[in-house]
Amino acid sequence: MPTSPNSHRIDRAILLLAVASAMIGMGMITALLAELQSEYGFADWGLGLITGASFIAAFFAYMWLSRYSDRGYARSMFIVGGLVAATGLVWIAAADTLWEFILARAMLGLGEGMFIPAARRIALDWNPDEPGRELGTIHAAAVAGFVLGPLAGAVLAEPFGLSVPFLIPAAAIVLALPLVARITPAQIPLSESPGSFITVLRRPMVLSGILLGASEFAAIGAMDTVWARLLTDRGASTAFVGVSLTLMVLPLAVLAPAGGRLSDRRDPRVVGLVGSVAILPLFALYGWLLAPIAIAVAGAMHSVLMAAVNPAAATAVARGSPVEFIARGQGMLDALGFIFSAIAAVAMGVMYGAYGPGVATTAMAIAIGVLVVAAYMVSRKELHASPS
Repeated sequence: MPTSPNSHRIDRAILLLAVASAMIGMGMITALLAELQSEYGFADWGLGLITGASFIAAFFAYMWLSRYSDRGYARSMFIVGGLVAATGLVWIAAADTLWEFILARAMLGLGEGMFIPAARRIALDWNPDEPGRELGTIHAAAVAGFVLGPLAGAVLAEPFGLSVPFLIPAAAIVLALPLVARITPAQIPLSESPGSFITVLRRPMVLSGILLGASEFAAIGAMDTVWARLLTDRGASTAFVGVSLTLMVLPLAVLAPAGGRLSDRRDPRVVGLVGSVAILPLFALYGWLLAPIAIAVAGAMHSVLMAAVNPAAATAVARGSPVEFIARGQGMLDALGFIFSAIAAVAMGVMYGAYGPGVATTAMAIAIGVLVVAAYMVSRKELHASPS
């Protein structure tokens, strides 16, 4: 039975609330990890193990568990993923040893890799004619939650200690999941032979979208590594670094739905390519700017452009994927993006230390440009054959 427009809006709001609640917890652990280390006294190498465990678990879930959202279990995958993430948050609140933090953080990554592709699948089944709008809105909810996480953690940790902040988003997830259970996903007929990852990657629009996504992930990973150091080296205060991070992410959270709608009206590859090309000189410029305020302004402009590139990449993958491969296509987008983000983060740190910020950001801009050129090359025949 088709749902009414009002019911559809309510279901979408519930889905976005659940996504944002889970991502608040993800952002919170990032902000409070150093304080947890000081409180419980584990070594610096433990920080890498905690973060790495989350990455490995998320990669596994995005790459291999997302297929179940394509087999009619999207709502179940979202609920299970949410419960896994909530359990991880509760465990972090109760943990007092390094191995517990490692396993709990892995549960957060596993949960994310389950519920994000499921949320995208549900939304795209509801509104297959406007994938950009749906994907941009989900991305905005995820980014908004992640941005609120550090702020919420800092505010709650001061009066209540390090455990209570993690219990609140866990409770919000648990309260939202019964509402998610009442959501009625659209019934989409599926074929019995969905094909392999390689088969779908051979589709020009899918591969182009994944390469565009990889370029964005690489840029984020690289700047996440050196952003605070770059601003500190230019004389910025700790408070300014924190404010600049908010200013860099806020336009992405606000404008991503509009970027998604643009990809619905145009070929998403064109939107993504134009935005990515515009980002390259901004990225190269970071290391040559001397005033912290100028770097922050460049970061805000970068975020505005990312608000177009991210939904465009996801929309290209969604449009190019067969209906029975939509969630797995989205899972591949993020899983492969994580790999490029990790590679760029390591390379950026090495280059910054060896050659300084100017050379590092310029070299990384060139490397990201190679991904953008590759995204164009795999689709150039289709792009020139039809108007954008």
